[in-house]
Formats: sequence, structure tokens, C-alpha cells
Amino acid sequence: MRMTGMMSPEALIPDVLLAVRELSKRFAGTPGPVVDALDFEVCRGEIFALLGPSGCGKTTTLRLIAGFERPDRGQVILAGNDITAAPPERRGIGIVFQDYALFPHLSVLDNVAFALRGRPRKIRRQQALKWLEFVGLADCAKRLPHALSGGQQQRVALARTLAAEPGIVLLDEPFSNLDTALREATRMELRGLLKAAGTSAILVTHDQSEALSVADRIALMRHGSIEQIGTPEAVYRTPRTRFAAEFLGNTNLITGEAAGPVATTVLGPVRLNERAAGTVILSLRPEHLNLADGRGHPAAATVLAREFRGHDLFYRLDLSGQTLLALTDYRVVFEPGDPVLVSPREPAVVLRRLKEDAGGAAEGSHQARAAE
Repeated sequence: MRMTGMMSPEALIPDVLLAVRELSKRFAGTPGPVVDALDFEVCRGEIFALLGPSGCGKTTTLRLIAGFERPDRGQVILAGNDITAAPPERRGIGIVFQDYALFPHLSVLDNVAFALRGRPRKIRRQQALKWLEFVGLADCAKRLPHALSGGQQQRVALARTLAAEPGIVLLDEPFSNLDTALREATRMELRGLLKAAGTSAILVTHDQSEALSVADRIALMRHGSIEQIGTPEAVYRTPRTRFAAEFLGNTNLITGEAAGPVATTVLGPVRLNERAAGTVILSLRPEHLNLADGRGHPAAATVLAREFRGHDLFYRLDLSGQTLLALTDYRVVFEPGDPVLVSPREPAVVLRRLKEDAGGAAEGSHQARAAE
């Protein structure tokens, strides 16, 4: 497939497959841009996730990359070619939609072969069967889509997309139609298939666990902008902002007075992940807190509630009027009302304070708010 457009500096960087540069989009009637000067790269063979709550601009970003929407400004560069003005069918991009978009009247084999139209019928069917074998569904070739499970339909949709040999695959909330029991197994299957095929992909999701388990890197979006980019481990363990800390799971937000590598907090002196001075907002994940018997200690917290989760225990604590969350090994057992000593096992993360965060940086514990 021949791309239009001029060569870019990204063409000189072998590992960069897709580059998004200052991409912006505003719709009529909206108070601000839906996508605001986005800038990121996707490397060859990488699974890259756009993660964020409803309305953050992630789906619009996907549509801009696919060519279904035109940006107000910015560039989309694929394999060194500027494809910003190219129509969707000329971009060399594959898409797996939420509903998989399989043809209900065609067999599984013919659904996959549809991506190979223009080639001789025998070649199309041979290639389609090869891709069905790749996704483990060769024995379902003669079935109609309605006879398959949701996870099987998703694999057929992926096989059809890969059969067209796209430069990159876009996945729009691909697990949203699966029940909870099937979702976890299917997302790991999908990751394994993409890695085995060596295919780059962009995953759009509002589900933190999907992004953390499937993606090689995550771009956390908020209000049309990227809040933070990094590996799942880096974004989870060292969030840069309050929003990043809260959105990626439970966390404890604590105010402290920092002096270099240490801050004075309600927990006492706490080590910091970076040097700071003055009043800071700190993030400590529940699993980063140790609990010990606090009988006889004036600085002990009180257990408010305990949630048994089988392999671990989740505690809600009160410490000097502040609520803290702690996640412990299943053997660390305390009862509601027990006094416990709370100590960090990891350095607290110093959060960057944005203007919109500054007015609401309250002390205490906060739950992730990830409603779509």
C-alpha cells in the first residue's frame, strides 16, 4: 500500500512506527478541545494503551489516527510517512471495534477472507485458514459468528485485521462485551497473539487492570491531554500527579512538610522518592504500608474495618482523624477496634500539583474513580 505525504524525522528512528505530533481536535459546542496537543510515539512491536475516564479524548484520538476524524492541527506519521490527510483506507491501519463488526451471514473463514479481497479465491481461503490457525480457531472455520463465544468472536476479528497486514492495529475497548470471568483470560490471549505476530497496537480502555496487564506502555489521559506516559510499573508506582495516583488504583494521599529526602507526616518521618522542600502531597499505595501490633503505642491507628479477599486482607484505618487504606498478607490479621502501628515500606511519591488540583488536595485516603 502506497502512503501519501512527506518523510519525517521519525523515519530516521528505526524503533518508532507511529508518531503523533501536537494533535488537536475541537468539536462545535464544546468549551475546549477534546484532544489538546497530544504528542507520543508507538514503537515497532509495542502495545500502547490510551487509558482514561469517559470524555477524556481517548476514543477521539483513536479516530484521528484511523482517519475517521480530521484534526484541527497536528500530524499523524506512520512508518515515516505523514498520513494526516490520507483517507482511512489508504493508511495501512487495522481496527478491531467494540462489537467486532463480523458479517453475521458469512462463515468464520469467509469473514477473515474478506480482508484479503482482490486476491484469487483459493489464495484468500488458504491465507484466511492460516490466520485462523494462528488464533487457534481453524476448527471453527465453517461456523457462523453467532455460534461462537464472545472471546472467540474477538479472535476472529483480530485474525481478519491481521490478515490485511496493517502497519498498526487499533483496539477500541476490545473487552467491553465480555463478561468478567472471560475478560482476564481473553486479554492475555490477545496480548500473546499480538506479540507472536510482532504487531504494534494501540489499546483504548477505561479499565486500569486491562491497561496494566496488556500494555507495554500507558498514556494516561485527562481532559484531552496526556497526564503521564510510562510503563505500567512506572505509572503505577511513581505517579506524577494526584489524578494519576487516584485513577490507577487505591492510594493514600497525605500532606507532609518536606526537607530534602524526608517529609514529616501523620505517619512520622517518611522517606521520599525525590528531594523536596515545603508542603507536599504524597502518595502511598495500600500495599506499601506495614501494619504491626500497636497496643501501648500512643501513635497507633485504629482498625475501622477489614475486608477478607482470600489471598490478602484490605484494611480501613483511622489515624488522628484521617482514613488510611492498607493491603496486607492474609496472615497479618487484626480485628476492627485493634490498635496498629502503620509504617511505609516504600518511599512516598511526591506528586506534582497542578492548578486544578491545588484547591482540592485534601489529606486522607482516596479511591480510584474510573467510571466510564
